[in-house]
Amino acid sequence: MKGLARISMVLLVVAVTGAAPAQEEFPGGLIVRSEDAAKLGTSQPATTPAIRPASLVPPKDEFGLPGPIWLFEMLLPATFFLHVLFMNVTLGTALLAIPMTVLAGRRPHVRVALDDLYAAWPVAMSLTITTGIAPLLFVQVLYGHFFFVSSILLGWHWLAILAALMMAFYGIYLAKYSAEQAEPPNDTVNPHRPTLVHWLALGVIALCCIFIAAMFTANATLMVMPDAWKRVHEGRQAGWLVHPMFWPRLAHNLIGSLAVTGMFIAIRARLASIAEEDTRIKTIAFGLLVALAATCVQVADGIWFVVAIFHEVVHAFHQPTAGTILWALAVLTAVALIVSLFRGLDHPERPRSVWVPTGLLAFILVGMSAGRERVRVGMLKQHVDALYQAGDVRPQTLTMILFAITLLFGLVLIALMVRWMFTAPQNEATLPP
Repeated sequence: MKGLARISMVLLVVAVTGAAPAQEEFPGGLIVRSEDAAKLGTSQPATTPAIRPASLVPPKDEFGLPGPIWLFEMLLPATFFLHVLFMNVTLGTALLAIPMTVLAGRRPHVRVALDDLYAAWPVAMSLTITTGIAPLLFVQVLYGHFFFVSSILLGWHWLAILAALMMAFYGIYLAKYSAEQAEPPNDTVNPHRPTLVHWLALGVIALCCIFIAAMFTANATLMVMPDAWKRVHEGRQAGWLVHPMFWPRLAHNLIGSLAVTGMFIAIRARLASIAEEDTRIKTIAFGLLVALAATCVQVADGIWFVVAIFHEVVHAFHQPTAGTILWALAVLTAVALIVSLFRGLDHPERPRSVWVPTGLLAFILVGMSAGRERVRVGMLKQHVDALYQAGDVRPQTLTMILFAITLLFGLVLIALMVRWMFTAPQNEATLPP
């Protein structure tokens, strides 16, 4: 109900500012009708003055926050980190499925890796949606009055995410089923060619996943740019072009998913039981190679990204916090990750060739999750009055206790499902009698 109230409030503000008679702003922020200006001893303006961007930011929730601000500021990047683990596998598989299908007919180890991805894809998609609820809710708790406005301004593009998500979700099952029907059981050397339905399913999934990533990136960008809301509302600017960081940020999401998916292939091959040892080693090497190529490209995109938000980065390091320090360490760790992946390709049979890059990549994701939050806070500092302060906290102890219990229970269940996903046999032929 509070969400509906916020949306109604935003619509009311937009309607009033778009249809109200000529107004004049007085010192202190008071706005009155132009015909009343003479009564206050001022001259009547010839034209309607521009609306201040800050006036489009709805007020904070009068009920305040149920817990301390630092707790939600910590839980948002923490739950987002958990979400991006599964999201990257889902998105990365969507981007890699077509080229890997082309290669799978000539390279058995690519076929093994592709079968692993198909087996994990539905689970990864489900966990992407499930783990995405928590960070989305925390964004609404801390920045709901910004987030709802940007969502409304994106309009049908934002609502179309639901249709794209359903198409991608069912498309994954269709692609998995058509892949199983296109090859004889236990035949990874001479598989049948994929059908037209399979190719179409992979194409639709890739387009839907890219669209969803673009819309979430656009919303995250637009919500921190209240100065652009009026231009977007009037149709003078597209909602995803309000800041130069949109394109490098979107590329950052897409390329990063390839690196995580490559490491997933290597981890799965490391843990799985594959009859041919040579095929297993080649599968591990293939996953490491994908992660290495994506990470190298990601470094170049990261430079583009930092240039686009250079002012915000400088401001963040003027007032360093734990999130800023983690962000800086993550950037340095990317160099160590590249070196580690190069060494791993020389000896892919060694366990540390997989586990060391995995640990480094996980730390990078933690640092990037914390860094993106610092950039968001930094860009909203100019509207500091619209952000929650310590005086806005209305403690709800019982609610927070119940939340903590359910959160821990959910994390345990997710950990069990991930363990089952990594340790499950590749196909029914390897199941014990």
